[in-house]
Amino acid sequence: MDRLPTWLRALVLALTILTLSSPLAACGDDEQVAPAAFTSPVDGHQYCAWVNNPHECDGSGYAPMPFAMPTTQPVRQPGMSDTDFLLLGGLFGYGLGHHSYYYSDSYYYNRIGPAWDRYPGTYYGYGRAPVTRITTVNNYHTTVVAPVNTRYAAQEKTYAASPKTGGYTSTTGKTYTGNSVPAKAFANTNAPVKAGGSASTVGGSRSTGSGGRYSPSSGKGGYSPSSGGSRSSGGGRR
Repeated sequence: MDRLPTWLRALVLALTILTLSSPLAACGDDEQVAPAAFTSPVDGHQYCAWVNNPHECDGSGYAPMPFAMPTTQPVRQPGMSDTDFLLLGGLFGYGLGHHSYYYSDSYYYNRIGPAWDRYPGTYYGYGRAPVTRITTVNNYHTTVVAPVNTRYAAQEKTYAASPKTGGYTSTTGKTYTGNSVPAKAFANTNAPVKAGGSASTVGGSRSTGSGGRYSPSSGKGGYSPSSGGSRSSGGGRR
């Protein structure tokens, strides 16, 4: 090697370093991240948050929340209990903290589309209001993604910086916030899949002690399909 010209020695050294470092880079590319489970401010248990269909939570290991994550700032309604208002506010902040995950076109491809494809039907959100099905990624972008990311841009930065409202966990056991999560790993997690494909895993083991279901004090929460005996009211088919 000492007898080689200087330029050739430099080239060989550079190729050697590149060869040795490639496996490490590949390992890093395999890391994927997902939002940490939503911790209810009411009962302290962990759940899976969803936007348009509770079966977005399939494979997460956590029971889905009984109603969808609010995409506008919750307003105290007549007859709304303190606990329900607290829960809605918590879910809203959680969504803003994970806006890059939930409020993106790729979330529709990866979660919403497959959920409706697997389990069509009628589901109910807070107040027993029927959930309006989002049928296309363009519809999701125009009705949810763009309005949320525009209207609440400042709040998103604040919530994403907090491990409590913007925490992520990786397949290698690392933890991040929405402001520090590696862009490449996040992109891998949100890789589009065909409608009806398997949804990626979010979170870890099922929370114990909650009975897999949250019961709002007002009785206004809970989702349930309009038909289909295999899907239980309030819990859905897991």
